[in-house]
Order: sequence, then structure tokens, then C-alpha cells
Amino acid sequence: MAAALGLEREYPDRVNVTGQLNNNGRWMRQMIGNGCTDEIVFWGLGRSAAEMTDNRNFMDDPEAWKVMEENSLELYPGSPSVPFFAWHSPTDALIPVDSVDHTVKRCCDAGVTVQSLLTPSPDHLAAAVLGLVPGLDWMDTRFRGDPAPSTC
Repeated sequence: MAAALGLEREYPDRVNVTGQLNNNGRWMRQMIGNGCTDEIVFWGLGRSAAEMTDNRNFMDDPEAWKVMEENSLELYPGSPSVPFFAWHSPTDALIPVDSVDHTVKRCCDAGVTVQSLLTPSPDHLAAAVLGLVPGLDWMDTRFRGDPAPSTC
């Protein structure tokens, strides 16, 4: 939901999230709309998109799909110029692991140094928590000047 609200904020004429929210969704928007990761995780843990709207076709907006595709790291034609660390749950229902694998492979094929980690967790938010410490360790070693490891 945080990503959808962010896209709505950046593309208000193309993405309508707020107009589709029910009372739960409007409450959630108030709690996380300008929040940081810790607030998003705290308020979003255990909740689903289906609880936030009564519109069962909320994903049917072609213009919103265009915006998502334009902002998709998987579909982006370029590659980063710096090493990166990517972690993900193989059972994430929000972002399928295939899209992460495709992105990592594309970047590896382009010569980018990538370290990838699969975190065994049932959902997107739990994976975020499980990968946080390895991600922070990865960043710490970059700041110390150590070369980035690669799982390519």
C-alpha cells in the first residue's frame, strides 16, 4: 500500500488509490501515508490490500498499470552503475521472486556486482525484517571500503 500511495502522490492524475479505499484503507493511509519503513511495517503487518478496499477490481485500471510498468525495476531497460544487495522471500505474494531473479540476472549479465539473498519467510514484510541485518552489514562493509561480494 505504501508503494501505491507513493505512486498516487507522484502521479495524481494517473493513479487513484485514495478514491478506492474503504474505512480501513483510509485509516491505513493516515497511518502510513507519510511514514517511514518502521511505521509502514508496524501498521501494515498482517494486513492485506483486500482489507483496504471494497472494490475487488482495484487492480483493473490500465493507466495505473502503465505507471507501475514505468516505475518497475524489473522492466527498466538500464542497469545500475554501482554494486547492490538484494534480498527477497521466495514465497512473497506481493512481489514474485521470478521478477527479482530476472532483475538480478539482467544486472549480473550487464556486469553489475550484485549480492542476492533469499530470506525464508512467508511474506513481503517478514522478508524485509529478515534481510535488514545482512543488508546493513553489506552497507557497512562498502563504507569501510571493502569490495562488494557477488552472487552472480
